[in-house]
Amino acid sequence: MSDKIVVSLKENRLEIAPGASAETTATVRNAGDVVEAYSFSIEGIDPEWCSLSVSSASLFPGDELQVVVRIEVPRGSESKAGSYEGRLKALSARDPSLEGEASLTIQVQHLVSFGVDLAPKKVTARRGSYQLSVSNAGNAATTYTMAGLDAENVCRFEFGQQTVVVEPGATAHVPVTVRPRKRLITGQPKNRRFEISVTPHGAEGGEVRSVAGELVQLPLVSRWALAAGGIALVIIVLLAVFVRCGPEGPVTVAISPVAPSASDEVTFTATSDLDDLRSIELFVNGEMVKECTSSPCTYTGGPYPEGTPTYYATVTDEAGNTWDTSGDRVPAPASTTPSPAPTSTAAVTSAIVFLSPDHAAAGTTVTISGAGFQPDATVSIVSTPVSTSVETDATGSFMTSFVVDVTLTPESYTIIVSDPVNSASGSFLVESAPVTPSPGPGRTPEGPSSIDIDADYGYPGDEIVISGSGWSECRLDGVTVTLGEVALINVMPAVGWFKEVFTVPDVAPRVYKVTATDRCGGTARAIFEVRSR
Repeated sequence: MSDKIVVSLKENRLEIAPGASAETTATVRNAGDVVEAYSFSIEGIDPEWCSLSVSSASLFPGDELQVVVRIEVPRGSESKAGSYEGRLKALSARDPSLEGEASLTIQVQHLVSFGVDLAPKKVTARRGSYQLSVSNAGNAATTYTMAGLDAENVCRFEFGQQTVVVEPGATAHVPVTVRPRKRLITGQPKNRRFEISVTPHGAEGGEVRSVAGELVQLPLVSRWALAAGGIALVIIVLLAVFVRCGPEGPVTVAISPVAPSASDEVTFTATSDLDDLRSIELFVNGEMVKECTSSPCTYTGGPYPEGTPTYYATVTDEAGNTWDTSGDRVPAPASTTPSPAPTSTAAVTSAIVFLSPDHAAAGTTVTISGAGFQPDATVSIVSTPVSTSVETDATGSFMTSFVVDVTLTPESYTIIVSDPVNSASGSFLVESAPVTPSPGPGRTPEGPSSIDIDADYGYPGDEIVISGSGWSECRLDGVTVTLGEVALINVMPAVGWFKEVFTVPDVAPRVYKVTATDRCGGTARAIFEVRSR
């Protein structure tokens, strides 16, 4: 830099908001002893932002010239917030080695501008799965917080990420689950309208933006289920739902991107709202890939050749209780002598299967119903009488049917139903010919045998009342009541009914079938959950 050219700025620091402009005045003086022709330029700042009142001039020795410098910052994400260091230069046309300059600092202010969208806007299900998009049209990386609210305050909102940082010009996609706090048992669907609000953080803060959505909540038992399965099936499904213990869905998993291709890496985020959380285990394609001691628990893997992998998570509290992503408790091992490890890779859970009827001859239509499986998943049904697959609903329940084939040998078959996490089975007897039940010795034909338990669940050592009706006067061996494989009581019904107290045995915590049988052809079932203290 030569001392024969002097350049100075009236203001050498300008603070400019995107979409605005600012000016300063430069003074150029010829401190030499000959006439000089000068050209003026700005370096270090985007030339599209800059303009000068004159780009060149000639000065006699000792003369000065004022040049207006104007900086205009475009509004948009390309005008990044921050400090820019520039220089105003004056260069001699006669001698390029003669130049003068002055420093100019530009401070571009933060621009907070963003948009939000929700897809789909409306979901018809028992709970809704959506994708929230947050697009940052500002000029700085911004942190956003999400929250949900419905007018009746009956829904719970679960976000794959409660906060998200979005770079300027980028869009973040956040999975959102809207879950009603109370199940709708029967009746008409309910419209749940809600809003998702997105708030920029702190010093970057600005206007809160919201997007509206709607969940049409379906009942647990639809009208077609009532027509197809009757009241007995409805009771089975409801019992299967309500014997679940603990909070509904204490752990959830979201993935990003929502629909990955075979070339995408996938981020899995498991979250839990348990206050006494001990650990979260995240499983992908049947293998545990991450264990965390706090929420959220995040793992990135892939690409996965098939695109979207299978995934779920379990959460354990300080008391040792474990739940999976369906809201079902995963039983802990019994405290007695360890049993051999199961050969199946599926986790043992409270999934249950019912067959109605559970014995029939060829040509009979048999209904298979289940509960406690993974929600919105495919379950496989494998056996000799029937091999198929069926989709569960949002509560993990399903119902399907098959016709007993005439080629089947009359004997007992095991029906195995499983998803990637759960497995359950039921027995079905193929009879040699249609059987018309008779009342049996001492039995009156007024109605079917039945049992009722006065509690849905209990703890080992609790005393529970069980009552039965329709057993008439069958006194050969009385009525034997079992919980799973454990005998509870043996009673002698009087005048067709009985009422007894049994003690909950010390067995592994899960849902059990309680079965009452006699030797006169009477059988009845109920379900009961044993919990751990």
